[in-house]
Amino acid sequence: MPATEAETKLLVNENTTEVFYHEIDPGTTNEAASLLCSASIMPLKVPVEFTMQKVTVPKTYVVCTQDSAISPNVQRFVAGEGGCKVAVVDNGHSPSSKEATREVIVRVVVEAHASSGKGPA
Repeated sequence: MPATEAETKLLVNENTTEVFYHEIDPGTTNEAASLLCSASIMPLKVPVEFTMQKVTVPKTYVVCTQDSAISPNVQRFVAGEGGCKVAVVDNGHSPSSKEATREVIVRVVVEAHASSGKGPA
């Protein structure tokens, strides 16, 4: 018997906008939500051989304290398991939605580039 779409995909549903975009103005929320589509669930079912721990470059995880999709405790756990430096922002699941948070993300990228030895920050 073939699998149903619900068994093979993470479906976009009526809770999606509240989970991903709860702090964004309704116009932007509706526009962003209209761009979402279902995603394969297979990455959550298939064993992973190359994990974050095997990545040897410096890594930073941006923990979003207001995230409704992935709890901050889970984010901190993942960051710790992956050997990541942590940057914390007071934002939901879509951190680039606020100017102050975008500044943190830019700072993280600039610092990572500077520490890579690949050129000026």
